[in-house]
Amino acid sequence: MRHPRWFASPAVLLALASLSLACGSNGSGNAEPTAEAGTPPAGDSGPPSGQDATTPPIDSGSPDVTTDAGTADVGTASVDAGEFLTVTVLRGGAPESAVLVVFQQATGEVVATATTNASGSVSRSVIAGSQVTAVLGTTQNPNLVTVQDVENGDMLTLVDSPSTSSPNSPEPVAVTLPTTSWDAAANVTIYAGACTGSTTSDVYLEPDCTSQGTFPLFARATDATGEVAYTYQVGNAVDADGGPLAITLSRAWSTSTATETIEASSVPVVPGDAGVSLGTVGFDYSEVAGGVPLSLQSLSAPVEDGGPEEAYVVHAGYPDFTQQDAYVFLNGLQEDSEVFAVTRTAPSTVSQTTSLALGTLPVFTGASVNANDAGSPEQPVLSWTTAGSLSAANGVFVMVQWSAPPLDGGNVDVNGTWTVVAPATATSVQAPSMPISAAAFTPPASTQYSAPRVVAVQGSFLAGYSAFKSQFATIPVFFPGGNWQPSIPILPANGLTLYVSAIYPDEG
Repeated sequence: MRHPRWFASPAVLLALASLSLACGSNGSGNAEPTAEAGTPPAGDSGPPSGQDATTPPIDSGSPDVTTDAGTADVGTASVDAGEFLTVTVLRGGAPESAVLVVFQQATGEVVATATTNASGSVSRSVIAGSQVTAVLGTTQNPNLVTVQDVENGDMLTLVDSPSTSSPNSPEPVAVTLPTTSWDAAANVTIYAGACTGSTTSDVYLEPDCTSQGTFPLFARATDATGEVAYTYQVGNAVDADGGPLAITLSRAWSTSTATETIEASSVPVVPGDAGVSLGTVGFDYSEVAGGVPLSLQSLSAPVEDGGPEEAYVVHAGYPDFTQQDAYVFLNGLQEDSEVFAVTRTAPSTVSQTTSLALGTLPVFTGASVNANDAGSPEQPVLSWTTAGSLSAANGVFVMVQWSAPPLDGGNVDVNGTWTVVAPATATSVQAPSMPISAAAFTPPASTQYSAPRVVAVQGSFLAGYSAFKSQFATIPVFFPGGNWQPSIPILPANGLTLYVSAIYPDEG
């Protein structure tokens, strides 16, 4: 079974790098909104695309909230300016206005609706433990995102994926290498991240092989004994018109004897009577230059080896930083269940060892969706089981894909997703109620669901569930661009570590 090797885009990397800032602002750079309690700030009006403009917002009246003065009515009482839940929606890195946001009780009933303003934000006073749902995507491909256990003071950032556009043709790059001094039998591969070429074929640049208009080039010569030498050149400019490029690498070939050894200091424990077992432990070493990762090889070792490890050649001078990861799959399930760990370090010129504790989070042993007995097609119940406690996690989120018959007059099925973010203590969630104004974006009675994808996250840069729910959308760990496997993101700074456990349908 292959391991996922997708990384975050540069735009998401910037979002990740601003974790601490995002927790203290509403996404527009302004201070917390000033508004009457329970009333969104000015500008939070107007229906989003697909919403019936004649349908008024739903408001259950004036639910009670608890303040220092006791119980007050949120529709009439004055609350401190900071006592709001704020939701900010980004699209393509910019604020997105007119997005429908639904405020719900802890039990899922609708309390009120509003739409994001020009700053992409909407604010409202809520009762601690409430839920909030953003209606993202389009009526043809809706993407509902619910965050549970919210409270006043929370600053939630959600990301709306732009519609898919036709990709540009890959840009060819002809590379001229410096003179060689080794046996002609050596094989030379040229890399621009995951895009490759050789001495006889161009490198064809895909979008993931570039970052902010530039790309790195790395050339590696190998023979039967392993790596012979390497050379590189970073900061090469992408042709604005997508035309062919010709680049000469002037740096002399180098050799390296330093190694990066990655070891698994622990592995998850699985139930002995559950008919499941751990697969081999896998490792990967990535060198990141100019925002573009290069992973030259991925190796694995049996769990029973005891402290499995692998060593990789270090290329001094090339990377800005490196990332090391380890992973293991659970065998014996119908779904794919895996745990992985990744850490980011400053580049090294000497040999070193990085230890990753794969036993930090337990493996998932099952996940299911119930749209009949416990739930309904409109409000499915999503459940999961694990081989141990998730108490070390910052939180979990579960995503379920659904399909429904074509909209009126159409001939293409509606395909949507519903993602629910919850505390790590949860073992199931139910999709909340939605208002009539969101009917075109929500699952109808004829909905069919696929098996859910459930993810638990523990990051050294996340302070509990509060930070996780605020920033989970900017941690691109899972299923970017419709991929069925999870991704390993570029971490925001050196010295940080991320542990993940996930279960998802086997679609490979």
